[in-house]
Amino acid sequence: MRWLEDLVFVALVVMLAKPVGLYLARVFERKPTFLDAALRPVESLLYRWLGVESNHEMSPRVYILSFLLFSALSTVGLFLLLLAQRWLPGGPADPYLTTPMTSDLAANSRTRTSRSRSTPNRSRSTTGTNRRPSRAM
Repeated sequence: MRWLEDLVFVALVVMLAKPVGLYLARVFERKPTFLDAALRPVESLLYRWLGVESNHEMSPRVYILSFLLFSALSTVGLFLLLLAQRWLPGGPADPYLTTPMTSDLAANSRTRTSRSRSTPNRSRSTTGTNRRPSRAM
């Protein structure tokens, strides 16, 4: 039944592509949209809190600094999310956690167990060349 879920997902994406695209085009052209009444007050409040002037463009320097700051904060946030995963609702149940989440595992994309399984168990010589056992004929 997995194919049915995939089919429904693809159908939803195809059906929503045109309306969402038209909405985004109106937003980028600064034309009024049906969500303006709900989102304008929130946008104005955020602009006021963050000190953003909506009629000024960002300079390249400010854009790069904003990008780097956002990336750094996102990385720290995801790191903390991985560490707190066990206690969050909807997190993995204890029987499914084969290894407790520690900071070194949260910082790495691959765990020790996946690396050790991907490396075949072969004996290697100290000279860097692999010797095959000779076959008796």
